[in-house]
Amino acid sequence: GSDGVASATLSAATVQAQFNPAFGADGAGSIGYSLALTGSNVASGLYAVDPAAANGQGAAIVLNQVGNVITGSAGGVDYFTLTINPTTGEVTLALLDNVWHGDTTNADDSVALTLGQGVLTLVQTVTDADGDSASAAVDLGANGVFRFEDDGPR
Repeated sequence: GSDGVASATLSAATVQAQFNPAFGADGAGSIGYSLALTGSNVASGLYAVDPAAANGQGAAIVLNQVGNVITGSAGGVDYFTLTINPTTGEVTLALLDNVWHGDTTNADDSVALTLGQGVLTLVQTVTDADGDSASAAVDLGANGVFRFEDDGPR
């Protein structure tokens, strides 16, 4: 694993390669990117750490979105953020606090943000020269795109 790494990025090139924009006869205008989360307090499939619990599992981490940032939090503590650059599409996952890992026998146990199909999407909006726009989306939550590896002793 990548011990000590607190953030990971989906590069602009990787994001842009997921789409095939076409401006049509009106000519090029602009391309923008956004994250779309369907709802508030969305269950992430991840948990906080609770040292007092027998297995260490704390409260469920839920997702909420404000603008270009989706925050995973539990009990008033932010555990991670997903941030998008609306111009380039670059997406950064930043770990702010430890998340719970259930496999205590594996120092590199990996847990994934696990959401239903279409709950978290990356959206590309293409606007042509006269202002017409169309959008396309790629699912980011259903396939374990975002993962956290445990940083434990080996």
